[in-house]
Amino acid sequence: MSRPFHFKQFSIRQDHAAMKVGTDAVLLGAWVSHSKAKNILDIGCGTGLLTLMMAQRFENSFITGIEIDPDAMLDAKYNIDNSEWGDRIQLINESISNYTLDSKVDLIITNPPFFPYDTLAPDQKRALARSGSGYSFIDWLRISSSLVEVNGKIAFILPIDYWQNIEKDVVELGFSIYRRCNVKPTPQKDVHRVMIELQQEECTSTIIEELTIENNKRHDYTSDYIALTHSFYLKML
Repeated sequence: MSRPFHFKQFSIRQDHAAMKVGTDAVLLGAWVSHSKAKNILDIGCGTGLLTLMMAQRFENSFITGIEIDPDAMLDAKYNIDNSEWGDRIQLINESISNYTLDSKVDLIITNPPFFPYDTLAPDQKRALARSGSGYSFIDWLRISSSLVEVNGKIAFILPIDYWQNIEKDVVELGFSIYRRCNVKPTPQKDVHRVMIELQQEECTSTIIEELTIENNKRHDYTSDYIALTHSFYLKML
C-alpha cells in the first residue's frame, strides 16, 4: 500500500490506479482558467486529482469525473468521499465513448493518454491508462466537441512534439486555440510540455504564455511555478 499524496486541502490515495500523482496534472489543474464554469467534466479522472482541483478552485461548480478503469475508480471514490466537496462531484465508471450528458458542460479538462498505441507499457492497467485503449487524442476531441458548450473550453496538457503533430488536425476539427502555455523544466532546456485551452467559438488570436518549473538546480522552483501551484502543494508556502 502506497502512502497518500497530501495536498493543502485534500489527499490522494493511489493504491489501485495505474497512473499516480504527477506534475502534469497538477500544472493543468492549477493553470486552467474559466471563471464562469458551472459544469465541469474531467475525462479519464483516474484518482480524482483534477476533479478535486476543480472543486477547490471553482466553488460554484458541479464536477463529473469519468474513468474507464474500475480499480482507479476505487481510489477516486475514496478520495472524493474523504474530501469536503463530495456533494458537488459525481463519478462515472464508463468509457467516454459510451457516455451521454443530460446537458452540455462549460469546461472539459483532461490529462490525456498520449503514448502511441504501439509503445504500450507492459502492465495492462498502465497501458490502458497511457494509451486510452487505442483511441487517438483526435478521437477524444471529436467526442468532447459534442459534450461542451460552444462558448465552453477544453483544456489539456501534452508533450510538445505530440502537440506539434496534431495541431493542424485540431484546427481542422473546428477548434480555435484560445490559450497556450509552453512549459520548460529549466531555463536551459527546451519546452517539453504544452498546456492548451480550446474553444469552438472563433478567436482572433491565441494567448501565449510560458512557464519554467525549476531554476538551475533540482527543487529550486521558479517564482512563477510557486505562484501557480502554491494553493495545492504543501511545500509551496
